[in-house]
Amino acid sequence: MSHQQDTRVDIVEVAVRPALDAATAAAIIDEAATHAAGAAGDLLRSGVHHYHDVAGDESRLFLYPTQGARGAGDPQIVESGIKALSEAASARGLATRPTSGTRRSAVGPTSARPSAHLFVVQLSPSEEWVAEFRRWLDEEHFVRQCGMAGVQAVAGYESITSATSFLNVWDIAAPELIDSPEWLAIRNTEWWERVAPAFGSGELRRAILSRVDA
Repeated sequence: MSHQQDTRVDIVEVAVRPALDAATAAAIIDEAATHAAGAAGDLLRSGVHHYHDVAGDESRLFLYPTQGARGAGDPQIVESGIKALSEAASARGLATRPTSGTRRSAVGPTSARPSAHLFVVQLSPSEEWVAEFRRWLDEEHFVRQCGMAGVQAVAGYESITSATSFLNVWDIAAPELIDSPEWLAIRNTEWWERVAPAFGSGELRRAILSRVDA
């Protein structure tokens, strides 16, 4: 994994399989912070948030590097921290999948993280859909869904670890909100109908996550 030298890093997500219990996640984070040392270690200690995929055997470790820690947002420091975190998990025989992104847009109080539940959608659409999909997210979808009771905030990121890939992180009050009749009724507009084929044009991952408290 390699970051552009001048690219700000606003989010790190490390998917870990199989899922971790709270004690194991805390041990991995501590080992990674000790190994990384310096600013990268401080960054990991400043707050890695542990979530579990409610529909699968996977954990997600989230870090928001630009929220105040020493080295916040510095691509090289963040990359060192991600590497240490992945290596600490791999040393226990766990599979990892890291993703980093820079924030493009947001609706609602996203600085209030960590939320109790997250809905995470990652899509890498084919090139012809990128511009239109980005406009739909920023100009319609985010605003409309955040008007729904229980949808607290959303932040839209673009991956800096792969070709154009959208990472949308929703703060939600309860997992059952997603794909509920109300969610679908608010989402299903004429613009949605136009961009829906983008979801079949590239790799798609979606997960509903619940926070694991240590």
